[in-house]
Amino acid sequence: MSTDFHTVPDHTRIDLIRQTLLETPEDHIFVVDAEEMLIGSLSFTDIKDVIFESGLDQLINARDAARPKPAYIVAGDSLEHALAMMDTSGLAYIPVVDDEASMRVLGILHHRRLLAEYNRALIEEHAEEHGEQKPKVK
Repeated sequence: MSTDFHTVPDHTRIDLIRQTLLETPEDHIFVVDAEEMLIGSLSFTDIKDVIFESGLDQLINARDAARPKPAYIVAGDSLEHALAMMDTSGLAYIPVVDDEASMRVLGILHHRRLLAEYNRALIEEHAEEHGEQKPKVK
């Protein structure tokens, strides 16, 4: 899990979202409410039709533009569950929340990194089952 992610409050105007997307190396941000609860996600693709329409800067906010109820996993979920959620959602990333009650974003999982970790776990499990020394995987 990476802790390198961005959130914006749900009332953030589209011009500030544009600025956030320009300043971050990632192409997605998470939308949270006043209690820091995850309520949506945004990517450049999601808002490409309105992001450069300056006349809409004061009219559209993060809640309006976000994909509501994004897929997520809870901290402590298994690698298998995380992969299943990513496969179902079709996303290359998925937020990790502390629990389903608070929905506070703790981090982000990227599909590529998750697959690498899953493969490492499978190799270690195989080695353990066969009494082999665990390989050193970085």
